[in-house]
Amino acid sequence: MTHMVPHRLEVEVTHAQLEEDLALKQQLELYIERIYDVDPEVQKAALKSMRQEVCASISSMTYVPKLLKFLRPHYGTLKAFYETMLDSDLKKYLADILSMLPLTMSAKGKQSEDAPVDDLMKLMEEIAAFHMKHNTESEAIDLLIEVDDLEPLTEHVDITNFRRTCLYLTSAAT
Repeated sequence: MTHMVPHRLEVEVTHAQLEEDLALKQQLELYIERIYDVDPEVQKAALKSMRQEVCASISSMTYVPKLLKFLRPHYGTLKAFYETMLDSDLKKYLADILSMLPLTMSAKGKQSEDAPVDDLMKLMEEIAAFHMKHNTESEAIDLLIEVDDLEPLTEHVDITNFRRTCLYLTSAAT
């Protein structure tokens, strides 16, 4: 019966992740709704909060794709709204947010599902290689776990990082 515990834990973790994702999506949609408010103070609070969320997300490579994934369906309307705004701090806040979204989109403004998966995987491997080279193995592992491909790790594990890598992989597996 003990073999069932990891599966139950995995289900609990997945459920918790889904709840976190839903909460993030709802929070971002609330910010977007408030951006269109007629009260400039409400707009300012929403834009500052959304900008802060985007800036904070940059520290986690697994969090950024989720955040941008939830925001990109609103890119067109946010961009159109931006173009109608007068020059102000509010416009700068929205510009900061809009500048991040094209990173997940193709040149035509379509969602990244149109981009070749091989190109995206190559980019993930390059990012992982960078993390491994700069002693942030946990970030590399988290990123590769997120895309369900740990194979690229084998190219970057060496005498200087194998202990940290193995320790983190072991802790991630439990």
